[in-house]
Amino acid sequence: MEIVNNEPSKQEIRLAEYKAAQSSAEHHDRLVWTVTSILLSGSFVVMGIILKSPMKGLSSFVSLLLCILGFILTLFVWSAQNHFRNLKNHSYDRCKEIEKELGMSLHSDPKLPAGSQTFKYRFIMALFLLAWFFIALSVIWNFFKNNL
Repeated sequence: MEIVNNEPSKQEIRLAEYKAAQSSAEHHDRLVWTVTSILLSGSFVVMGIILKSPMKGLSSFVSLLLCILGFILTLFVWSAQNHFRNLKNHSYDRCKEIEKELGMSLHSDPKLPAGSQTFKYRFIMALFLLAWFFIALSVIWNFFKNNL
């Protein structure tokens, strides 16, 4: 009588873990770009509305609140991007460890310099924060100019 071992081999376990880590990394990368694209699109719309508003009375107050909200949302997305990037990198690091064990090299030889995308993302988010700040200053300036 032959005994059949139905337990997966170490290689099968590592390949399943590799697949899960790859899927997790891709998921967190998509989250960054989905959230960012929604925020940036919405920000442009709200910035346009604020800049076209008459800046008198209640309209100035609402515009200022929208600027503050835009600033806070930009900080939130920047923070979320950092969190998701860390999760993505953790998953890709696990992929690299498994690749080393199994003699694979998909993630072990990146084509881009490390951190290049992160620097560009941070630069763009900093520009958005500056834009919200200067729009808020413009709202305050116009309020005083038009109401005093």
